[in-house]
Amino acid sequence: MLQPTIEQLAYAVEKDPVEEWYRRDELQKKFVGLKPSTLTVYINEMDEYPEFSQGILRPTTNVTYIHKRLFLRSEERRVGKE
Repeated sequence: MLQPTIEQLAYAVEKDPVEEWYRRDELQKKFVGLKPSTLTVYINEMDEYPEFSQGILRPTTNVTYIHKRLFLRSEERRVGKE
């Protein structure tokens, strides 16, 4: 399966501006093909950078909210490093 580009991801998010914050399962539905283990790696990478760590909220141990714009920006940074 082809991986979507950052531009495609950004377009998908922009055309559906309902919410800024998503739970893990909602984000996985939004980005088809995003596996739970991959999302965990991406969230851990976001936590490493102060500018992106604000995009992760953990009100309880079982609930995580991810800010969609910061998630996409962190992915742009990650893809740029490759």
